[in-house]
Amino acid sequence: MAGQKIIALEGIDGSGKTVQFRLLCEHIRAAGATISTMDFPVYDGFIGQEIGKLLSNTGEVSAKELDPKSMALWFAADRLVNIKKRDLEADYLIINRYTLSNVVYQSIRQENRWELAEWIFKLENEIFGIPKADAYIFFDVDKDFAQSNLSKKGRRDYLGDKKDVYESSTYIQEQARQMYLESAKRYDNIIVIQCMENGVMKSARNISKQVIAELKLKNLL
Repeated sequence: MAGQKIIALEGIDGSGKTVQFRLLCEHIRAAGATISTMDFPVYDGFIGQEIGKLLSNTGEVSAKELDPKSMALWFAADRLVNIKKRDLEADYLIINRYTLSNVVYQSIRQENRWELAEWIFKLENEIFGIPKADAYIFFDVDKDFAQSNLSKKGRRDYLGDKKDVYESSTYIQEQARQMYLESAKRYDNIIVIQCMENGVMKSARNISKQVIAELKLKNLL
């Protein structure tokens, strides 16, 4: 396997990415490979702190009020500054939210979604030179389950105990879910993992097995 493989985990807020992030890292390490991990936005950095203000609506303007391209620039800048800190010697870079999150959550806010989607991919991957993901793993859950799961997150430094402006909108979450699914039909590096069966969440281990099987099919494990 030549070069570092980049795998990004994606989903609407409350989809269980954190647990799957841990299980995937455990599997890769158990197989003898080395990993570097990142989590975006990086809220303890300068740009991440500004993003936190936009998402928590504690600054001069809310993330929902800022135009999509301007908001996309904040998230892209956060990656541009922080991606250079990754361990280039590791076999894998596993990321919680990456460029696709920016594409999804900003493009749903304008009429011509795919035009903005392509603009964001070009901005991050070509103009800023942020490396492309070898695979995006989208964990598909319905919005009602995701909303109930959000209440279990607890206190977060940039937000406190409340939800951010994206998390608190069921409309945004449902639109984001649909955009993820449509994106998977358009881009061949997006893997959709169905996390629910008959309205019930599958076990974390079963979902993890699906992830591993799909990555093996793409020769990424």
